[in-house]
Amino acid sequence: YREYEDRMVTYREALSDASRLAAVRDLLGGGVPLTRTLRRRLQVWEMLLAAHRADPTDVRDRVALETRIEQAFAAHRGTVGGVERTSNDLAALLRGEKDRALRQEAWEAQKSVGDAVAAPMQQLMKLRNRLARDAGYRDFWDMQIRVSELDPAALMSLFDDLARVTDAPFAAAKLRMDAAVAADLGIDPGDLAPWDYSDPFFQEVPVQALPPMETPAATDPVAGAEAGLSALGFTPGPVLARSSLFEAPGKNPHAFTSDLDRAGDVRILANVRPTLQWHVTLLHELGHATGTLGISQGLPWELRREAHSLTTEGVALLFESLADAPEYLEHHLGLSRAAAADLAAARREARRLGLLVFSRWCQVMVRFEAAAYRNPDGDLGGLWWDLVERYQGIRRPADRRHPDWASKIHIAVAPVYYQNYLLGQAFAAQLRAALAAAAGPDRPWHSVPDLPGRLTAGLFRDGARRPWPLAVERATGSPLGVQALLTDML
Repeated sequence: YREYEDRMVTYREALSDASRLAAVRDLLGGGVPLTRTLRRRLQVWEMLLAAHRADPTDVRDRVALETRIEQAFAAHRGTVGGVERTSNDLAALLRGEKDRALRQEAWEAQKSVGDAVAAPMQQLMKLRNRLARDAGYRDFWDMQIRVSELDPAALMSLFDDLARVTDAPFAAAKLRMDAAVAADLGIDPGDLAPWDYSDPFFQEVPVQALPPMETPAATDPVAGAEAGLSALGFTPGPVLARSSLFEAPGKNPHAFTSDLDRAGDVRILANVRPTLQWHVTLLHELGHATGTLGISQGLPWELRREAHSLTTEGVALLFESLADAPEYLEHHLGLSRAAAADLAAARREARRLGLLVFSRWCQVMVRFEAAAYRNPDGDLGGLWWDLVERYQGIRRPADRRHPDWASKIHIAVAPVYYQNYLLGQAFAAQLRAALAAAAGPDRPWHSVPDLPGRLTAGLFRDGARRPWPLAVERATGSPLGVQALLTDML
């Protein structure tokens, strides 16, 4: 972490010089003729430099806070029954434990990291705000949205529309989910508490409300994901070989993909256990990795990245949906044809319900960060639970005074990012529909001829050479919309 902090300071100091940002803006706004590629390179530099403008002291302070918080998340282990538990352990307990006292203890253990990091997180939010205002933005949320080529007003209007469209379907689905959870725990649905759901943030469908899914008791997620993508013409082996895939003491407990040099060194960090869910997670991360490796090395360095975060999220979501296909489950999980068909049908229904649940969780995250950066000294705990109650239908525990918002790692280390997950879902649905149309009637999307070549030519290869709306339209044949997502969801 010390080395990470030192290198991050060096990187950000190189980008923090206001004179460099001014020079780029002069070139973009002046009368000098620019080629299309050069203009795009300058636009990318403008966004990058604007997001990092700061004096050296502020750079060091920001990086120190971010590193301290990230290290706290990585090292934190909640305690249940006097024993430290990993994130995998706590997740397993919330998925299967019937004792509500133990469930509450596990939920509290997951949230306990918030008590340790809330104060430095608020300090970090205020520092981020000051730097954003110095750069000419309303606050950090406003800056992050704008430098990612999104319009704040249009984004919130889209989220308002999605909330209205999903209010009634979600309320109906929530009643059914609550009935299933309550029946499993032997309580009245009106007595459900946040710890009665199998995900501590209710960003996934409770396991009791999922359609019956007979899955293998033990699988090899790494071998299965590698074989599945290899069969489609991709080459995941080198990425997996240089990745860190399994649990270790003190290791970051999540999963993510990193491009270390924009020259081919792409790696995955994961904490794989022999479950279908970790198989799906690896497919997701290999989607990120495959898209990154497909970017042309002939592009200038600043364009040698994905068109937008939403496009790489969309590709990752596309890849993970392979596990909804019966032929994939048959060939790479060793299921019989009948069992694979049943599991695929159940997974597709689970994905439909999962999209609905996840869309409401995204409402909480996006609206929380927008409001929190407007007033980081406000009652963030109250704001958090107001949004959870409004958009997820989960009642706050009585007299809750803990900073539960601070237990969500993204707010600290991947700030103002969650809108990309939902926009990525919209792009994935649209891309899947376009591929299915190209594959032909009654053919799965992944059966389209030369899938790797098609994705590379239509999306991966050009990286950030064009603004993301043009990249989406080139890849799918139409501008980004939510109709395909709503079709998948409702």
